[in-house]
Amino acid sequence: MPQSNYQDLQDKSKKHWEELTNGAVPLIRIGSAMCGHASGAFRISNKFKSLIHDKSLEVNLNHVGCLGLCYAEPIVEVKKENHPRVFFRNVSEDDVEEIITSYIIGDTIPDVGILGFLGNDDINLPAPSLDEIPGISLQKRIALRNAGHIDPSDVLQYIANDGYSGLHKALTSMEPSDVID
Repeated sequence: MPQSNYQDLQDKSKKHWEELTNGAVPLIRIGSAMCGHASGAFRISNKFKSLIHDKSLEVNLNHVGCLGLCYAEPIVEVKKENHPRVFFRNVSEDDVEEIITSYIIGDTIPDVGILGFLGNDDINLPAPSLDEIPGISLQKRIALRNAGHIDPSDVLQYIANDGYSGLHKALTSMEPSDVID
C-alpha cells in the first residue's frame, strides 16, 4: 500500500478514535473477554442496549478485551465529554439503570461499585486512579497495552492505536533481511 493510502487510513482512524473517545456522544465499554463473558457481560450489554433504545439515547457501546482484573468483571467503563473515564466493577443488570439514569442522562457518577478512573486526577471519587490499582500499578503493558481499551471488531480503533504500523514499515521501507533481523 502506498504511503499516502496508509496515511489516509491512519488519519481517518485517528479522527474516528478522537470522536469516539472525546466526542459529545457518551462511550460505554464493556469488558467482554472470557472472564467478562463468564461473569455476565453480554447480559449487561443487552440491558444497556435495551435502555439506550427505550430512552432514545445516543450512546456508543463497545465490547473490549480484558483489563486483567478478572475478579472485577463485568467491568463497565463510561466516558463522557470533558469527564474522566470511570470504571465500574462487578456490574449487575440492576446497576445498568442507575448508570444510565444518573450518569449518562444526568451528570452524577453513581456509587455502584466504582473500580477506578483515568483522566482527571482532581476528581472526587471513592476509588483510585486505575493506574494505582494493585495488579496494574506495577505493570508496563507493551503487547497488551490496548487490551480493555479498543473494540477488536473495529479495525479503525486498532489502526488509530498504531495497529499495522509495523507491517506498513516492513512492507514499504525495509529490506527483507532487515525484517528478519
